[in-house]
Formats: sequence, C-alpha cells, structure tokens
Amino acid sequence: MTISTSAPRSAIRAIVTGHTRGLGAALAQSLLQRNIEVLGLGRGAHEELASLHPARFTQAVVDLADPAALERWLAGDTLNAFTLGAQCVLLVNNAGTVDPIAPLGEQDPLAIARAVTLNVAAPLMLANALAATRALSADASRRIVHVSSGAARNAYPGWSVYCATKVAGFNVTSAQTHVH
Repeated sequence: MTISTSAPRSAIRAIVTGHTRGLGAALAQSLLQRNIEVLGLGRGAHEELASLHPARFTQAVVDLADPAALERWLAGDTLNAFTLGAQCVLLVNNAGTVDPIAPLGEQDPLAIARAVTLNVAAPLMLANALAATRALSADASRRIVHVSSGAARNAYPGWSVYCATKVAGFNVTSAQTHVH
C-alpha cells in the first residue's frame, strides 16, 4: 500500500473501518465524492473504489478482530504517512460484528473474543493511535465517530455480546467527549 505524494493532498482526510461493504462502503464513497482522501481498513479490499479513485483512496487489509494484526499495522508508518500535513482527520469506526448470536451458554468463546476485539478494542486502539500521532500539527483537528446501533440501548434475545459491545462503544464515545 502506498500513499500518493505526487498529487496535492486534501486538507481533510478520513479513515473508514469496514470500508468494503454496507455502510462503510457507502461512507467511503460519499467522502471520496467530496474530494476527501480515504484510508480504508478491513479484512478485504474494495477494488471498485480503488479503480474509481486511485489518487484519493488507499486501503490496508488488516483483520481488526485480531489485536496482534492491528498492533502490527499500527506499528508501521501508514497512519502517519496518511495523516501527515492534514488539517483535519476523521476516524469512522464502522467495522463490527453481531456474532455470536446465541443464548448465553451456547456462545463460542473465540467468537466472543473476536467480537469484543472488533467492536470495542480495535476502535479504542485506532482512536488512541490517531490521538497520539505526531504527523498532525498541534492545531490539526481529530474527529472520531464510533458507529453504534439501537443495541446500545435495547437488549435483543441472543445478542448479548453485540449489545454489550455497543454499550461499551457508547461509553467510549461519552468518555472521549468529556476529555476532548
């Protein structure tokens, strides 16, 4: 993955997780149509966005449900290279999973761990990395959006893990709002 340096960089840049389908793909497309550079993070690539917006779209294939994989990616230079010189960086933590869907006692422990990592730990790790990056000037703006759902406020049978992670995400947002 290479960050284009030949063309003028946009002042506003966005990082979108889960950019390959659904809401994440729609958000990435909408941002690109507004001439905002996008860095997509996900388990796969979005070839159509890459071909339609080669100068403004970058993507990294990283399994956000694997904390070691995300830690390795964060240890690299892609985040700093992407954000360098931006006046505003938007992080959209969109990737998530509703699995495992099952009653308590019937949920796969590994699926629970992956869901908690993807829905809670990865957004925290990315937000922390963006807040800490030295590639942005002191007056540059950092905006962090954690995509949520009604499951943060309403319990659904069999969705205990998803509901719990969405409540956690809601509280992360609340805590970050009070600090920053």
